[in-house]
Formats: sequence, C-alpha cells, structure tokens
Amino acid sequence: MGGRVTRPVTRPVTRRVTRSRGRASLRRLARSERGAAVVEFAVVLPVLLILITGIIDFGRMYAVAASLAAAAHDGARMGAALADPRDAAQVAAVRARVVGLFQPMGGDPLTPAGVAVALDPTGTWVTVTVSNYTYRPVTPIAPLIGLGTVTLNRTASFRWERSP
Repeated sequence: MGGRVTRPVTRPVTRRVTRSRGRASLRRLARSERGAAVVEFAVVLPVLLILITGIIDFGRMYAVAASLAAAAHDGARMGAALADPRDAAQVAAVRARVVGLFQPMGGDPLTPAGVAVALDPTGTWVTVTVSNYTYRPVTPIAPLIGLGTVTLNRTASFRWERSP
C-alpha cells in the first residue's frame, strides 16, 4: 500500500461560442410566454399612445371651446345690460371682458379683434361672436396624424334690456 495514487488528468472544458447559440436563445424567448407578451406589448403600445394623446387633446379642446362659449355668454349678458350696445367705448368694454374671461388652457390668448359685438336690426338682441380662435394640440402625435389646428367659433345672444 505504499504505492503512489495517480489521479486522472482533467482538461479544462472549452465551449465553442457560435452564432447559432444566440439564435437559439432568441427562438427560445420567442416561443416562451414572456417573449409573446413583449411582442404583443410592442404592437399595442403605439396604438395605446395615439389613443391616450387623442383623449388628452380632445378633452383640452372641449374645455377651450367651453371657455370660449362661457366668455361669449358673459359678454352678451354684459352687452344686454348696457345703455347703448352700439357705443364704441361700451363695445370695447364688452370685448375686454370676453378676452379677460377666456381661459386658453395653455394655448394662444384671445385677441379683441376676434370678438364682435352687434345689435340686431330690430334693436332687441345683443350678439357676441368669438370667431376664428385657433386651437393647437399640445401633444406631439396629433400633428403627425393630420390634426394640426382646429378653428373654434362661438356665439351668444341676449335680449337687450333697454330695447324700445
């Protein structure tokens, strides 16, 4: 028993790295459920983003249109209570009130030139018209799908309280 013990010689294991191994892992990922979820998400994401930004822009446009209508309504109510809605100074006061009440929600402000105050030919109705207000979407996707700008117009009329 005093002999020498010999151990078998082990060689380091070398692996050959080939391109097919990378392709095999891609195939395995594509066949797995996780891979299917990633592919489905990549297909659905652009549609989802367009839908969400469309909702944001449409909601903001609706709020701007409602603000225009409210400002025109209040201006017509003010014009109906005036002594003479044809007087230039009183028309300027109505325009200033409409411009001051409008909330653009981050868009362009309303100018007095876009507000018209008129008394109908019979002299009984005061009409305030806000015309050609340009709404611009805030999200970057809207112009890409052809929704650059929208022109909004709103009109409100009240019976002139001091009509003959």
